[in-house]
Formats: sequence, C-alpha cells, structure tokens
Amino acid sequence: MRRIGFTLIELLVVIAIIAILAAILFPVFARAREKARQSACSSNLKQLGTAVMMYIQDYDETFVPNYSYCVGGTQLFWWDDMVQPYVKNWQLFLCPSATVYTYTYRRPPGQPNPLEFTYDANAMGSTAGTDWGAGGPIRGSGNGRKLAEVQMPAECIMLCEARSTREISHADRTDCYDADNGYIRKDHNDMANWTFCDGHVKAMKKSEPYMWSISGQL
Repeated sequence: MRRIGFTLIELLVVIAIIAILAAILFPVFARAREKARQSACSSNLKQLGTAVMMYIQDYDETFVPNYSYCVGGTQLFWWDDMVQPYVKNWQLFLCPSATVYTYTYRRPPGQPNPLEFTYDANAMGSTAGTDWGAGGPIRGSGNGRKLAEVQMPAECIMLCEARSTREISHADRTDCYDADNGYIRKDHNDMANWTFCDGHVKAMKKSEPYMWSISGQL
C-alpha cells in the first residue's frame, strides 16, 4: 500500500532544521538591518555637519554655539534651531535607531515645540562654559569659537549620537567620551557615528578625551 504524507518523525526533523536555520539567519538579518540604519544615520550627520560648516562661513568663521539665550533670557535657541535654516528638514536630527528625546523649556516662537532630537553638538564650539580639563566638556553658551582655533579638525568631534534621560540633553556631562557607560549611544551594532570638524563622519566604538578639545589636548 502506497504511503501518503509524512511521518511525525519526518515533520519534527523538518521543524528542527527550520528552527536552526532561523536561529542562524535572524541575527544576520538584524545586523544587516542595523547596518542600513547606521548608513542613514551617517548620512544625517554628514548633512548636519555640512550645515554647520555653512553656518560657520556665514558667521565669519565662527562655530554655532551649543545653545544661546535671547530676548532677555526668555527664549532658548539650541544649535539645532540655528542650523535648521541650512537643512530645512527636522527629520535629519533623528537617528532611525534611537529613542527620540524632547525639549520644551523656553522654546522660541516659530520653532518646533517640543524640540525633538537624537544628536548632540560638542560644546567646544562655544566661548562660555567650555572648561576643557580632564573631566571633559561641559555645556557651552554664548558666542561661538573661531574655526581657526581648532588645532586638529580631523580629530575634533563636532556632532555625536547622544543618550539622554532628562530634558537638558546637550553635551553637559563629564562622561561624554565614555561610549560604554556614558553619554554616547552605541545603537549601530555596538558602534556610534561621529561628525568631526573637517566634516567627515566616522563610526567608532568610543572616542578619546582629546577629541572633545579644540586644542587636541586634555
């Protein structure tokens, strides 16, 4: 008599093989998807870096400050607001892999409220609040620093992927260069994207403290 169909053992073997293949392939697919997101994030940071360089050219070789209070301190502009006219796309401030953070304090009229972001600017671009000791960078406000002051632009960080659990999220903590436990996210297969002051973008696991300083030193 001719047998039709599969035995239980045969079905179990097929299911086991499919499960093994899935266990092998799913992580590969996840890494490939994250690689594509990393490329999109890198493109965002590249365009934002270009926008900052355009701002520098328009403002007499001066960096955009990390933030600036205006109208008697009643309005607070972040670097995002100041470079937005050069990109005209708020979506570029959002990494596709990251949690979106928001900021609502003293938002200026005509600007998005809340401000949504996943990237941060190195406070080395500001003249006030830039104490570059061994503790790393702190928040910068006021006027921007001159581009000529950056000693090693190809090794000085301009923009980064930030982690925040509070409202004030821009580079104002002493652990900015610690990508393992500090301020920097590593969403892209344990890597983070960084924009440097010469405009290039690089993926790294962590930065070094000197990369946050305009002098290239601690």
